[in-house]
Amino acid sequence: MEIDYLWSVALQTSQPAGIEVYVAHAAVGFFAAILFLLSLYAWSRRRQIGLLLVSSAFLLFCLKEVVWLLSDVYDFHSLALPSVEVITVLLDLVVLGLFFVAITLRPRKQLE
Repeated sequence: MEIDYLWSVALQTSQPAGIEVYVAHAAVGFFAAILFLLSLYAWSRRRQIGLLLVSSAFLLFCLKEVVWLLSDVYDFHSLALPSVEVITVLLDLVVLGLFFVAITLRPRKQLE
């Protein structure tokens, strides 16, 4: 009986987030965009593939925050689209994978 109650509460439509949640997500997205630009600049100076992977990860993280903000502001739940939670979790998975590959990738030795 308690499980039925918890399940019904979980399936209810969520209330719109407060303004502080929107500001926090916007700040995180803005910070990710700044880190994307900085890492892209670093890549342009050094041309290391790891920096390009890190830059891509920051861009995807920024995109994830934009998707979350747009979905919550414009209520995409009513459209026949995949769940926003699924999209954001998949983007998180790709971001973590890019960071892992960038960290474990060995730089090439310079041939002289």
